[in-house]
Amino acid sequence: MSDAPDILVPTIFGLFCRGGGMDRSPNMDRYDTQAQNYITLVDDDETSATKLISMLLAHGAPSVSLQHDKTRYLKELKALLTHHDDTLPSMIIVDFKGFPAAAAAFVSSIRALPGAQSLLIAAMADDLSRPVRDVLLNAGANAVFARQSTTDGFRCEAAELVSFWVRNQRLEAVGT
Repeated sequence: MSDAPDILVPTIFGLFCRGGGMDRSPNMDRYDTQAQNYITLVDDDETSATKLISMLLAHGAPSVSLQHDKTRYLKELKALLTHHDDTLPSMIIVDFKGFPAAAAAFVSSIRALPGAQSLLIAAMADDLSRPVRDVLLNAGANAVFARQSTTDGFRCEAAELVSFWVRNQRLEAVGT
C-alpha cells in the first residue's frame, strides 16, 4: 500500500476511485479461467494488459484471461460457443492500441460467430469522438471506453469497466 493520501475521485457511474496508492490483495495476479465467471482481455500490448488486469482485479472483477493472438482466440471462442456446457467469458475487452479499425474488425468477427450475439463486448479507444465510437459500436461493441495514459486515469477506467460488467450480469454472476 502506498503512503500517498487517499483521494476519492467520482466517476460517471457513481463509483469512487482511490487517487492515492492501491491495495494489493493476495489473489490480485491470478488469471484463473476455470472460475465460473471470467473476463477475457484481448490486448496487443503486454505492459498495459498486465496493468489493466491488476486494476480490474483490484476493483472486484472476476478472474481475467489474457489473449494476445486474436486469430487463435477467435477459434477458441468459436469452440466455446459450440460446446454449450463450457463457460463463456462474462465480458470480452478488446484493446488494440491506436488501431480502432482493427478493433472494430475484430469485434465484428466475434459478432459473426454463431451464438455470439449474447456476449458482452467492451472496446477500448484512444479517442472517444463520435466517429470512432460509432465505428466500434456499429461493429458490435456494447460500450466503448477511453484508454488512459495516467495511472489514476487508468485506475478509474478499470473501475468503469468493472461497473459496466456488474450492471450487465445476472445476479448469480456477481455473488448474490
